[in-house]
Formats: sequence, C-alpha cells, structure tokens
Amino acid sequence: MRLSILSVVCFALLFPAATFGQGAIQSAPAGKVVFYQDYQCTTGNFIALGKGDYADLRQYDTGGSGSATWNDQISCMVIGEGISKVTVFENINFKGKKKDFTRTANNPLGSWSLAKDWWNDKISSIKIQ
Repeated sequence: MRLSILSVVCFALLFPAATFGQGAIQSAPAGKVVFYQDYQCTTGNFIALGKGDYADLRQYDTGGSGSATWNDQISCMVIGEGISKVTVFENINFKGKKKDFTRTANNPLGSWSLAKDWWNDKISSIKIQ
C-alpha cells in the first residue's frame, strides 16, 4: 500500500501535466454542455448550456473583445452526464446541415474538438437533449 501511494506521488511530481496540469480537459457539469472557442476545450471563452433549444447563437455574447456572439465561434465541446445528445446546426433556427454528438464508451468525457472538422466555427443553432 505504501509503495503504491509513493508511486502515485512520484508520478504526479515527475509528470504534473498528466495528472493535474493545466490544459487537461475538465468534465462538464452534469446536465450541461460546455462550448469553447478554443479547439482544445481548455482555455479562452466558453459557455455552458443546459437541455433546451438554442435557435440563434447570435443572442449569446462570448464575453470576449468586440462583443462577439457565439454564432460561428464554437471549436470544441464537452458533454456532461445526463445529456443524451447534442445536435448542432449550420444555420440559425435549426436549418442547414446538422450533426449529432454524444458521450460514448470511447469518449466518456464527451469531449469533441472540431479543429479539423467541417463544423469548426460553423455552428449557429443547437438542440441539447
């Protein structure tokens, strides 16, 4: 028992980013989806939304400089427990292309980077179930 605790402490000291470090993706609060402007889901502006329909992301301010809105700004998302599906839409009022995102066994945090995905900075409305 002592050896295993000592091993964990030594590992944490030698590799802090792997255990507690900055840049680690945090799970989203239960019943929420956290959307980020940053493609790594770790820094910068974010918005946490609960279950519901969000027909026009122009209604939500990013809090960043220039009073930008969340329309066409999302680059990453983390889906919290209790959310069964996130459907994103290309245009406001749930129009245009759409895609579903979920938590999976291979992705238990439900973290989705859109950096190399067509959807990067193209989401204008969202349905969260």
